[in-house]
Amino acid sequence: KVHQEEFGWAWIENGNGAQGWVPLKVLERPALEVAKQFATLMDQNKYHEAGRLMSPTCRYLYQGKVIEGVEEILKIYINNYGIAEKELDEIQFSSEVVPTAVSGLFTLKYLDRIRKDTSWFEHRCEQKIKIAEGKVFQIEHHDLPGEQEKLRAWRLQVGILRGTES
Repeated sequence: KVHQEEFGWAWIENGNGAQGWVPLKVLERPALEVAKQFATLMDQNKYHEAGRLMSPTCRYLYQGKVIEGVEEILKIYINNYGIAEKELDEIQFSSEVVPTAVSGLFTLKYLDRIRKDTSWFEHRCEQKIKIAEGKVFQIEHHDLPGEQEKLRAWRLQVGILRGTES
């Protein structure tokens, strides 16, 4: 049980009544564990649960914009899923978490399998996420070369159009 936190240290008491100061870092969940849980929750569309793994000051770099704050970031994910859910007959998400050479930085490799009528399409993208102090504090979306063009062509082929697309 943590009683007090000061300057990166916590005064704790264990189940046997022993007390003492320990570095807060010791109490943090490993960054890889956080990254895997975040990716899994996103795959399952459990956006608000994933939001609990984000720092309140989390930043999302997406399509040339910087979105700040958990609620604003979640709105993007929820809105995008809502649009896809209306347009498509089936959506399957999966991901792979790949550690990088930089501590706390991970690549999330996403695979979205989508279906309209009998036509299936696989769309891939990546996100770089930075984790510190047990929380996701930055998400950077990367469209892979050619993926958006292939997705657009498939959407045209199956008769799905959005807004300004023709």
